[in-house]
Amino acid sequence: MAVRVFVIERTVSLRRMIHAVLSESDSDYVVASTSDTTALQDTVQLYGPDLILLGLSLRRHTDGLGLCRQLRTNPHTAHTPVIMLYAQNPGVGEATMRDAGASACIVKQHFTPSVLESAIKDALASTG
Repeated sequence: MAVRVFVIERTVSLRRMIHAVLSESDSDYVVASTSDTTALQDTVQLYGPDLILLGLSLRRHTDGLGLCRQLRTNPHTAHTPVIMLYAQNPGVGEATMRDAGASACIVKQHFTPSVLESAIKDALASTG
């Protein structure tokens, strides 16, 4: 059965790279993505992702931390693994992202296909 991954990231090039990496993976992924956080809760609820990749720095009126907290309070996404994507020195530590509800964190500068796939497999395994 395909793993549904929802990517919420402002950088088009990173969204495209994630699509490419997961499309070429040996695992079966279905990927949807957006940079628009307007009505995002409804979109995520309709898509029903198995995992969410969430950028720390987003456009509009919210940031990744706030959105992660919102996802954790929504009964439809409260137990969905969330992997935060962040820049090397965001001014926010990994502990803060985990406190907001992130299952894992990936530094964008260390992003590789193997790091992404490993984080996804670990996050999905931890939710059983």
